[in-house]
Amino acid sequence: PLICAVVEVIECAPGTECIKGVSENWRFPQFIKIDFKEKLMTGMFRNEKRPTTPIDKVEIQEGLLILHGTQDGRAWNMIISQETGHMTGTIAANDFSFTVFGACIAP
Repeated sequence: PLICAVVEVIECAPGTECIKGVSENWRFPQFIKIDFKEKLMTGMFRNEKRPTTPIDKVEIQEGLLILHGTQDGRAWNMIISQETGHMTGTIAANDFSFTVFGACIAP
């Protein structure tokens, strides 16, 4: 398993400027637990457990761990450097997107 801390979030929508901030601005999980055995991600926000998200696909390419999934009409991807733990993720919906930056570590 991995635990990822979400450090920065950027929200974008058509016809508007993107908004940058921290996870609390959007009630975005501060921490994400990735369970490879169960193929699930679970977010944590101020000690409240958020719904789990299924991981549809896991790939390893050139030292990068790449995760893909879909849920509730949204698609998401996450890339984690196996060397540094740096994490970048995206969530795309029909009328908005989020890009998140953070870091992951094995507990």
